[in-house]
Amino acid sequence: MGRNRVTTVSVAELAKLSKVIDLIYEGAIDPDRWDGILPVLANWLDAPRGWLFTPMHVPGIGAAGGGYSFTHAFAPSMAQTWRDKWHTQDLWAMRAAELGKFVEGNVFRGDELLPESAITPTEVYREFMLPNQIHYLLSGLVFGTTSPGMMPTACSFFRGLGDKSFTRRDSDKMRILLPHISRSLGVAQRLRDADLKVAASLAALDKLSAGVLLIGRSESVEFANRAAQRMLAEDDGMALRYRAGCSNGGKLLIDDTNTARAVRVAVKNAIAPDVMATEHFCRFITISRPSGRAPYSMHFSSLPEKNEFSASREVPRVIVFITDSAAPVTVDAEVLKQTYGLTPAEIRVAVTIAQGQTLKEMSSSLNVTTGTLKSHLKRVYDKTRTDSRAKLVKFILSVAVD
Repeated sequence: MGRNRVTTVSVAELAKLSKVIDLIYEGAIDPDRWDGILPVLANWLDAPRGWLFTPMHVPGIGAAGGGYSFTHAFAPSMAQTWRDKWHTQDLWAMRAAELGKFVEGNVFRGDELLPESAITPTEVYREFMLPNQIHYLLSGLVFGTTSPGMMPTACSFFRGLGDKSFTRRDSDKMRILLPHISRSLGVAQRLRDADLKVAASLAALDKLSAGVLLIGRSESVEFANRAAQRMLAEDDGMALRYRAGCSNGGKLLIDDTNTARAVRVAVKNAIAPDVMATEHFCRFITISRPSGRAPYSMHFSSLPEKNEFSASREVPRVIVFITDSAAPVTVDAEVLKQTYGLTPAEIRVAVTIAQGQTLKEMSSSLNVTTGTLKSHLKRVYDKTRTDSRAKLVKFILSVAVD
């Protein structure tokens, strides 16, 4: 996993950055903190207004809802108006999706997607954007349309018609923030319930189907939830050497030497994150399994210095999510139907392909001819804007539910 250092940021700005990053991680286990985090990010980017939201999962809109929206320096009615009337006319988001750029980690300015001449004559500009002083855009895609298990999320900042436009330097500053935002929101989305209330207790972690490890500054596992304990007990590529007198904490053991080294580096980087070179939350490490089953995957994030997860000797500073890719996939069919327009037959095809079956096996299990299956599959590719089986499986996993 390579690192991309940004060099156009001044020393004075970097001096402020550590405090900004620390604040971002407070949003990991308390999403309500984003109301206070967003103004700090906007200030660092010299942007009058900011918006952190899920453009494809509109809060309160049908079965595809469940998203969230945090705003800074907008009228209280702005998000409501967008939700009720304009969310289907987000010109920048539509263009990013059309160009295949709605991918986690991407940063762009509005004029890199559409020229002003394509924006200003539109009804949405006249009636929504201009009254809300939205003219220039700087946006970072926290999660994209194919980010596994995540709702597509944008962190956007705006300047008005009378303001200066965003520059490459502003984009560079956004690139520094984005991996940290992804890690914080990655934790929040993995732990959230339907109301985005985080499972900020050890008992709540035990209810999650994904494996969760909490690791302290000494790199020792302080807590493993029940799902993680089940995976570790299999001793299939990884295990836990239990600490004396502790039923679910100790030293994490990885069979493969190179993987073990990579995990240790990831843990160290999460304990003391490099503000200029942190990996995006969607970057993960795979744990191969001697049994031959599909590998585990591990996602890492920092935790704020003060958190509610203290389990034993030390406060956890790292949270690790373990996914068993051999486990059955449960997909949010309503999201596929409401947001992407898939029919019931197409949803069955999409779910079946995510389970790793061949076309022959799918034809048999779905009781359809190969020709019909291929027709369904083509429409699924078109509607989800994917063009290969691998990309489709990644997309389907992005709407999987715990």
